[in-house]
Amino acid sequence: MIVRLVVLSVVAAAMAPAAAAPAQGTPSSEKQATCLKGYSPLREDAEKKGKMIKAASDRHAPPGEACKLVADYAAAEVKMIEYAEVNAAACGVPPQTVEQLRNAHRTTESLEKKICALAEQASMRGRDGRGINELLSPATAPPEVPVISDFGDPAYGRIRRGF
Repeated sequence: MIVRLVVLSVVAAAMAPAAAAPAQGTPSSEKQATCLKGYSPLREDAEKKGKMIKAASDRHAPPGEACKLVADYAAAEVKMIEYAEVNAAACGVPPQTVEQLRNAHRTTESLEKKICALAEQASMRGRDGRGINELLSPATAPPEVPVISDFGDPAYGRIRRGF
């Protein structure tokens, strides 16, 4: 449940830069088109990777797979941030937009560390086949306690017989 909420926030962060395209305040439509042409594929790649994370969460993917997906998404975010920083003046990207991208990336990095740590723990324990949601949930049932038969216990027999 926790991971599902965090994954949804990552997917929401992937969609947020779509509204903050670097076309604001550009002096000419030619520059605006150039900015969008460079930024749009980066945004679409991040959105695609965000959707892959959501799909993996929905199907309870193993932590190793989730770790790789979040790392790929983080790399896509870095490309968007770098493009926005390099082209901020030419494309009219407001400083607060670049800061929003950086904040979203910090959240992604935090999620990546948590999920990859879970993946490492799972592989050390040999439980890599379990999904992230199962790793985060408490154990489903305690182990069975063996029942000792009263026929095999001499003390029990003495208590029943009164000596």
